[in-house]
Amino acid sequence: MPCRHWVLAPLVALGALFSTVFAQEPDTRPHSNHSTFVNSDGAIAFAFAIPDDNPNQFWFTLRVHRSHAWGAVGLGSEDMPGALYLMVYDNRDQSNTTFSPRVAYGYYEPEYYRDFEYELLEGTGIYDDHMVVMGKCLRNCFTWPAKGTEGGRINVNSGREKGIYGLGPLEGFTSNRLDDSLKFHVQYGSFYMDMSRAHGATRAPVLTDDSRSEGAILHQKYVRKADIMSTMHAVAMILAIVLLMPLGMVMLRLGSMVKMHAINQTIALVFVLIGFGVGIATSYRYQRSQEFTSYHQIIGFFVVFMLIGQFIMGVLNHRHYRRTHLLSIYGKIHPWLGRVVILLGIMNGFFGFTFALNRRYGIILGALIIAMCLATLITMIGRHCLEARRHRNNARLRHHPPVGSPGEQRGAWPQAPYGPPGYSNGYGFPNNGPQPAPPRGVVFPQRFDTPSQSIGLRDVASNVRRIQPPQSPSQEPGQDRPQMARRGSSQQAPEAPRELL
Repeated sequence: MPCRHWVLAPLVALGALFSTVFAQEPDTRPHSNHSTFVNSDGAIAFAFAIPDDNPNQFWFTLRVHRSHAWGAVGLGSEDMPGALYLMVYDNRDQSNTTFSPRVAYGYYEPEYYRDFEYELLEGTGIYDDHMVVMGKCLRNCFTWPAKGTEGGRINVNSGREKGIYGLGPLEGFTSNRLDDSLKFHVQYGSFYMDMSRAHGATRAPVLTDDSRSEGAILHQKYVRKADIMSTMHAVAMILAIVLLMPLGMVMLRLGSMVKMHAINQTIALVFVLIGFGVGIATSYRYQRSQEFTSYHQIIGFFVVFMLIGQFIMGVLNHRHYRRTHLLSIYGKIHPWLGRVVILLGIMNGFFGFTFALNRRYGIILGALIIAMCLATLITMIGRHCLEARRHRNNARLRHHPPVGSPGEQRGAWPQAPYGPPGYSNGYGFPNNGPQPAPPRGVVFPQRFDTPSQSIGLRDVASNVRRIQPPQSPSQEPGQDRPQMARRGSSQQAPEAPRELL
């Protein structure tokens, strides 16, 4: 045992010497005085640093791939309400970027924050399909109005400061306005960042393709999120006004299907009311629609109110017609009001897609309307051709009945206009001569010939013997004849004479 300790003692001393030497050497590795967050797919990256000469300011760098319409990072909150957003998107001519600081006070589009004072640094621009913003906040950097939310400040000493990010749809977007309205995000998430390690920076951080998260971790990520409410509003309105309502009109005008027309228009009204309610709820999610002052919203209110009035007029006209079989004033206004509603509704659909920043869907709507018009036109022309063919066949049968038909064997009823009485057949029509066509809609029965005396019948009235009924022995002359038995009596009535030749 003592021998073993004697062998190990020099090794332990040598290890202690090497550790002492290396511990005294300074750490020459570069130390970054900033925290960096990079999303898992690299579509957005954000770096934060606090200058060593002014702790009331901070440097920031935001890098977003241009495949997204916009990108933003929110500080001071792990949810939308109360967060300060640093947002970037392309400028109008796509030669540079537009930086827009914003604040959100609810689950709706953030509004432009004018009190955030900043300066953009060299390095801001478009590089390798990325929008890059390098800036420095000068005033109102770490606090802002919370308005009842849980946010409103950045804790620069926190080792786990909450933040969120969002990415716009996968399409182009350009604007020079700092408060321009944006479309709904397709990806968002939250992260935690160590602010305590970001103190003492001497310059703004730089982000590249090789940048990785430092002092930040991803908390949650949601991909392919869309504005479901806006989509429901568009689908319900298009289905009701562009498809169902014109279909109901065709049912009534071409098919005379009154009951199906009523059911179809009721379903269309239900879809309109659903789309109307969802549209109002969606309007509060965007800055551009919260005041209800756009053309699309104003026309939409008029269309819905007129549609409700048209539906009520249709019900009143139907009730009036069932009582009187006459058309009321409501029945005269009802169809024209429906035509106006369909026209305004279709026109407002185009306004709606432009208002929602979805102009390409307006092209799809236009193609759908053209297809509907062509289908309706083909249906109307086909029905007209079928009716014309049927009228021609009926006219040919009236003037040239088939051989062997009752009209050909016995002769058709004289197809002449009604004349004065006194004709030989007693119906006001001559039995011979030319037969002009009957009035439209008048159907004459076949001619009925008066039976003659030469078909085997005999006049038997003159051969009937006038036999006096026998008198009963108890009946005296001058007495009345016996009366018929009353109903329900057991006495039978006398039989009538049957002595006919």
